Amino acid sequence: MVQRMIIKFLTIYSLILSSVTFGQIVSDSSDTIPIFYSEVDRKKLHEYKYLEIDHEEYKLSIDKYCLNDNLIRLEIKNEASDSLKKTIIQAYHNYEVEVHLFRLAKDPGTIFLRRINKEIFKNDLSKKFYEQATIYSVKYRKVRLNRIYLDVVLSVPDSSDQVEFHCSIYYTTGNISKLDYWRK
Repeated sequence: MVQRMIIKFLTIYSLILSSVTFGQIVSDSSDTIPIFYSEVDRKKLHEYKYLEIDHEEYKLSIDKYCLNDNLIRLEIKNEASDSLKKTIIQAYHNYEVEVHLFRLAKDPGTIFLRRINKEIFKNDLSKKFYEQATIYSVKYRKVRLNRIYLDVVLSVPDSSDQVEFHCSIYYTTGNISKLDYWRK
């Protein structure tokens, strides 16, 4: 008897799950705005680069991870006909990147840890773009003098809107982990 009830429950539950898009608020009411949430992104993307700076070996680690916060909201107005104007909201996650520089040879350890998020670039972005954008990528470019140079791309999910920045992070002097940036 208990087994049959469990099987019925699991069958009904799986049918419900298969008929609803992840995170969608479903309502028969015409005044409800459907919201589609992006799935939780549990992947942490790692990029490693071994560098030789002043005859010493270093490891540069760039880790991108999802904040799983659904803070990015895009409003889509569907105007298929004049009588039917419907708004759909899609919610996306925000991302952050950690940049580590490790000394590997003598006196091993962390030289700096710098977090890069979209808030750093807020003053150089339009309000609309800032509200909708996430960090798309951070790529290593080069080492020069006392800085590590990176390229950072911010983009709006599911669109071609993007803004690129060059960044530099100091790894020596009194400015260790200080970030400078300029538009590409």
